[in-house]
Amino acid sequence: MAESGANRYRIRSETNMVDQSSKHETTVQVDFGGEAFLETLNNNDVEVVFINSGTDTFPIQEAAAKYQAEGKRTPKFILCPDETTAVAAAHGYFNATRKPQVVLVHVDAGTLQLSGGLHNAQRGRAGMVLCAGRAPMTFDGEMDGSRSSSIHWTQEQLDQAGSVRNFTKWDYELRRNENVHHVMQRAFQVAASEPPGPVYLMLPREVLMEKMETTQNLPTKRYAPPTTPQADAGQLKAAAEALSQAENPLIIATQSGRNQSSVQAMVELAELVGAPVISESVHLNFPTDHPLWAGITGNQYIENADVILAIDSDVPYIPINAKPNPDAQIIHIDIDPIKQSIPMWVFPTDSLMHADSAKAIPALNEMLTEMLSEADRARIEERIDTIKDRHQRSRDEAVALAQEHGKQDVITPQWLSHCISEAIDDDTVVLDETVTNSGHVSTYIPRSKPGTMYRSGGSSLGWAT
Repeated sequence: MAESGANRYRIRSETNMVDQSSKHETTVQVDFGGEAFLETLNNNDVEVVFINSGTDTFPIQEAAAKYQAEGKRTPKFILCPDETTAVAAAHGYFNATRKPQVVLVHVDAGTLQLSGGLHNAQRGRAGMVLCAGRAPMTFDGEMDGSRSSSIHWTQEQLDQAGSVRNFTKWDYELRRNENVHHVMQRAFQVAASEPPGPVYLMLPREVLMEKMETTQNLPTKRYAPPTTPQADAGQLKAAAEALSQAENPLIIATQSGRNQSSVQAMVELAELVGAPVISESVHLNFPTDHPLWAGITGNQYIENADVILAIDSDVPYIPINAKPNPDAQIIHIDIDPIKQSIPMWVFPTDSLMHADSAKAIPALNEMLTEMLSEADRARIEERIDTIKDRHQRSRDEAVALAQEHGKQDVITPQWLSHCISEAIDDDTVVLDETVTNSGHVSTYIPRSKPGTMYRSGGSSLGWAT
C-alpha cells in the first residue's frame, strides 16, 4: 500500500505556528467508556482500526456501531482473521501515511499472536497504537463488565504487557475513564516520535463499559511529536570535507527513504561526491536504476572505500563478509544512533551524528556544493563515468543471464523477477519478502519513485501477504 500522485512526493514540513483555536480542550457527550475511547480515535483522525475481536473488545465495537447508526464519524473497523494480519496491515498503512495506526486485539492470547508482526513493526520503525483487552478485574458483579466466563480467569497474566515490552516504546494500562484522553494522546505522541514504533495499551472491560456523561478531547497539535534534530554543523562540515577529498567514497543507506523527500537529496549527494550507494531498502532510499546504485550488499565497495557514509542503518555491513579498511573514515548519520533496543551494536565510527537525515543530507549537499572546486568536480565526474561503465556491464550481464534462464524448464528467481519487471509500471508498489532472493528482486525489478519499494525491516515472514 502506498500513496500515489502528488501525495507520494509530499515533503514533511515543520512550523512553529499554531492555530489558536486548537489550544482548548473540548467536551463531548458520551454514554460509556467505549465511546470515550472512540472519541480519542476520532480526535486523532484515525481512519481505520485493524481488529481481531474477543469478549473484551465488544464495548468499542458497540460504540462504533452506535456512532455509525447515528451518522457520527467513526473509524472503519477492518476485521482481520489473525492478529499477525492486523499488525502487518497497520505496518503497511503506516508506511503509506506516516501516521500511527491502531490495532485492537483481545487480552493475552491476541497479544501473543501479534508475535513476529510486532518484531517487524519494531525493526521497521512502524508507528502504531496496539490496544488489547485485559481480563476483567472484578468477579462478583461489582461493576458492569465483571467476569462472566471461565476464560476471564485463565486469560489474566501476572504481567500481560511484559510479553511485548521488548518490542514496544511504551506500555500502559487504562485504569480510569477520567484520563482516557491523556492516556491515548500520550500513546499517539510516543508512537509517532522519531524513530517511530509500536506502543501497547491494555483496556480493562469494566473501564470500557463504565457509564459516562462526557469526555474531553485534547488539542492534538499541542501533543504532537517533537521536532527532529539537525546534525552538528561542525561534524557535518568535517564530513563534507572528507567526502569531497575521498578517492573511493561509499554511501550506505537503509531507512532514510522513510522520508520520501530524502530520495532526491540522496541522489544529489551521490552525484556530488561520486559515490556508489549500497541500499538494503526497508524503504526505497535510492533509485535502483540509477548508475550509482551498487546493490544491497556491495562488499567489494566496503573493503576498498576510504570514506564511508552510513545513513539510518542498523547493520551497515556484516563484518564476517566484508570489513572497512582500518584506515577508512566512517561517518554515520542516524535518527537512532546508538540503537538502544539492539543490545550489542558495535560498529566503529569516526563521527556518529544524531540527526534526521531528511535535514542533514540537504545541509550536507549545500556544504559540498560550496566546497567543491572545479578540479574536484572534474575528478569526481571521471570517477562517476568509471562506476557507470562498471555498473552498466553488470546490468547487461544480469539481463543476459535472466534471458538465458528463460529458456530453461524451471522458473528461476532471476527469470521470474525479470518477467515481473516487464509486467509492472513505475507506480507499482513492490513488497519484497524474498529474503535470500532479495538481491535478484532489487537487480531485476528497478524502482525509481519514492514509496514504491518496501521490506518489513524485520525477519518474521508473512508480512507482505
